[in-house]
Amino acid sequence: MTSANREIVVAFEENGLTPEQIAGEFDYELAAVKGILFSCSSLYRGEAKNDKTYEFTDSEYQDCKDVILSYARHGEENPALQVKCALFIVQDKKGYLDPRRALPQLNINVLDFNSQMKKAIEAEKRTRAKAIEITSEVAT
Repeated sequence: MTSANREIVVAFEENGLTPEQIAGEFDYELAAVKGILFSCSSLYRGEAKNDKTYEFTDSEYQDCKDVILSYARHGEENPALQVKCALFIVQDKKGYLDPRRALPQLNINVLDFNSQMKKAIEAEKRTRAKAIEITSEVAT
């Protein structure tokens, strides 16, 4: 674990700061902080596992599974889709699709992660500005 990653983990686990506070304190992107915490902090992973904010309800999850299963069973007109659906079901059942399974094994450098996040945000801003510029040229 890098020293920068260690600082984030200590700030969260020992000092009790939230990811938002850590991002502000160290001038990191929030996604970078959460990624590092998820990768390096078992305490954060435990809290994230119990946070149901972004999870599907059981009925929504079942509805999605039913749709995928229907395509897997009755998608004869598109065999490629049928195979993809079947593989998805098997991988989901075995837990291969759970991101929590892979993230703790990643070796992420928060400085690199944060730098890439800032570059992506800047690129998105440039693209948005260019789109507005083109739109205004077309309007005139």
